Amino acid sequence: TSVFARSSGELARLLFAEREGGSFRVLRAMYGFEERGDGGDLINRLLMQSPAVKAARIRRKIAQRMLEDSLDVLPIDQPILVLAIGGGDGRLETEVIARLKRRDVFYCGVDKDTRAVEENRDVQKQYGLKGRGCTFVGGINGTSDVEAAMAFAEQQVGVRFAGVGVGVCQGSAEYLDMDS
Repeated sequence: TSVFARSSGELARLLFAEREGGSFRVLRAMYGFEERGDGGDLINRLLMQSPAVKAARIRRKIAQRMLEDSLDVLPIDQPILVLAIGGGDGRLETEVIARLKRRDVFYCGVDKDTRAVEENRDVQKQYGLKGRGCTFVGGINGTSDVEAAMAFAEQQVGVRFAGVGVGVCQGSAEYLDMDS
């Protein structure tokens, strides 16, 4: 790991120098590799071509397609809350919501990392969804936690929800891949 820690690449730095494990910043580095075309140094490029990282990028595309399909079939007569457990900066869900151009879809990410709050605001603004999303800092361990996150979302976006329209839990497989 000391060789990887000396890399100037973002993914290698996050994993081996800063020891972030499966944080949303690690996932963002993996996902953004193809989009940016900037692989960093040789060590980082090799890491980005590993089976675990490639699989994470494939799972992201699948998750986005599933979310889009789920939102497409929901009625447009009531607001929809996408609740993303382990949502990080919310980029995965925000990209889908922005593509759909539905004004009735809102986002609430749940993450234990307080840095996700500001980064989610930036992502929402970048995709033209400012004010339609928020981040609840904490964990979800049961029904009362889901209700607390929903109440927080209602307060933040100023809309009442009849329930969660779509629930998204992401990252678990990536965490397993990164630890194995």
